Amino acid sequence: MINDKLFRRSLAFATLTLALGILGSKPLSASATPVGTWNSSFTTAQGQKMESTLTIKKEGDKLSGAVTGRNGNETPLDEVTLTGDQLSFKLTRERNGEKFTAKVVAKLSGDTLKGKLDSNFGGEDRSFDWEANRAKAAGNVTGAWKYAIDAGGNTMNLVLDLKQEGETVTGKVRVGEFETPITEGKLSGDTITFKIPVDTGDAKFTSKYKGTLNGDDIKGHIESDWGGETHNYDWAANRAKSANAAGTWNWAIVTEDGEKINLSLKLKQDGDKVTGVVILGDDETSISDGLIKEGQITLKVTRVQDGTTQTAKFKGTLEGNSIKGKIDSDWSGEQRMYDWNAKRSI
Repeated sequence: MINDKLFRRSLAFATLTLALGILGSKPLSASATPVGTWNSSFTTAQGQKMESTLTIKKEGDKLSGAVTGRNGNETPLDEVTLTGDQLSFKLTRERNGEKFTAKVVAKLSGDTLKGKLDSNFGGEDRSFDWEANRAKAAGNVTGAWKYAIDAGGNTMNLVLDLKQEGETVTGKVRVGEFETPITEGKLSGDTITFKIPVDTGDAKFTSKYKGTLNGDDIKGHIESDWGGETHNYDWAANRAKSANAAGTWNWAIVTEDGEKINLSLKLKQDGDKVTGVVILGDDETSISDGLIKEGQITLKVTRVQDGTTQTAKFKGTLEGNSIKGKIDSDWSGEQRMYDWNAKRSI
């Protein structure tokens, strides 16, 4: 019969061995991968700091990459390998008609690489301390941005509706009832640039925007050729918080004959989808196509009366506990446009 004490000791040892095996087999965390863009540097014997951009890619199980110098020239990497936490690669360059190869071996630790760069140039072996830091991922400017411009003592409140895909930025600017698309939008690192061309017939000009993104803030400058002269403005924009349309909203419509009609909306929100009912007296009608996106709420109300289908289209801007916009309706038998100024019941 197996000794009970010996059995428990053997079982504990086996469990420990299994646990160590599991822990030892864990892959590197996502933050420990060398894939990405790195800002690398080393200092020469003369004290000159040499900086470059290192890009590492992975296709299947194979690593590859390139180094881009300050002059913009790109050199592909050879023999890129990661063994444990040791990254190594080679690159071959040409200087004064002579080719030379440099080899980098560095320890990967999160967002840092530190090691040595060894090269032979002119028959002389050289070794330098080498390090790289992972470049910060570009932010995202998608959303509604509010800002104001002081134009000769007149304050204009504007809203930018932006959408980002990669480095490409698209969208439009709104001021009052006027809106126009932006062009040439781009986010490079934390720098956003775009243009707003305006042609109203009476006025034609282009405003060039450039700013630095910092979370939910953008600060920069606007250069405009409005009026045939160059104007410069400070630009400080804030990203609007996600709007919440849930609740009961009340407003009134005054008809052509002066009759005041009180209405209410009871809304629920799930993501950017809005559902609910519009209330007129004792009647409730379900809404359709309810959507809220970047502070803009749209919905439809359709009803059948005396065999005729009537539709009202709602469109407004939600800010806090108020909605301001328009209702395009054919409920009166004719196409009518009404102001929509609703307040949330608190």
